[in-house]
Amino acid sequence: MKNVSIAKSVPVVGKYDVVVCGGGPSGWVASVAAARAGRRVALIERFGFLGGACTAGYVIPISGFFKNGERKVGGIAWEYIERLCAAGGAQVEYPRGHVSVDIEYCKLEIQRMVSEAGVDIYSNSYLTDAICDGRRISAVAFANKNGTEAIEGDYFIDATGDGDLCALAGIPTTVEEHPQPLSYCFELTGVDTSTPLLRDCIHHNGKIPASQNQILHDYLNEKYKEGKAPLFGGPWFNTELNGNRLIVNVTRDPASVLDNRAY
Repeated sequence: MKNVSIAKSVPVVGKYDVVVCGGGPSGWVASVAAARAGRRVALIERFGFLGGACTAGYVIPISGFFKNGERKVGGIAWEYIERLCAAGGAQVEYPRGHVSVDIEYCKLEIQRMVSEAGVDIYSNSYLTDAICDGRRISAVAFANKNGTEAIEGDYFIDATGDGDLCALAGIPTTVEEHPQPLSYCFELTGVDTSTPLLRDCIHHNGKIPASQNQILHDYLNEKYKEGKAPLFGGPWFNTELNGNRLIVNVTRDPASVLDNRAY
């Protein structure tokens, strides 16, 4: 493989107490927490909106707040759910505690909470490098329409979901022999969710264990060329809270996210 050498001077556009890389659930909550504690915070996000898997990947409902019918998670995360509910953008599915949402409401409420906290958002910015001073990260570089820029920080949080900052900093990483599949979800509109097939696997009442349907699972296995669909559970079907939109989570092939050509 032929290599080319690229050398350029990169402007430092900010200096922060805390730099959070990735604006998904862990990243935007971390940035709000640090900013509310009085720190100067930057949040770097590759998309033009925040929310990560939920808003960019359509992975809903939001799960994990309850155990045995009792809420176990609070703080900023639950404040977010309460704000969504008050705006008409979420519904808690008691007793299991999954939270059905409207994805566009999610984007808006996250943006509001991060902005209210005083976080500087660097959106549409793709992390490209970590500048290290010995064993310590002193700055990160990212690319956007302004070119390549850098910001310095005292503390850096890797909330990329893929461990991108750790990899760029040279921190050793491992890949499981059988990695978790990559959830590829898509949205359908104009869906009649009152049919028995869909009604039985949509769980807004919080009583059905999971929004998956064995009939469709068996159908995929029958049609798949090797005789068994490469599924990690599912398929799952979840309605968005508002309208007649259906989120489908069905394509789940294991792959490494560390290689652009691995999947």
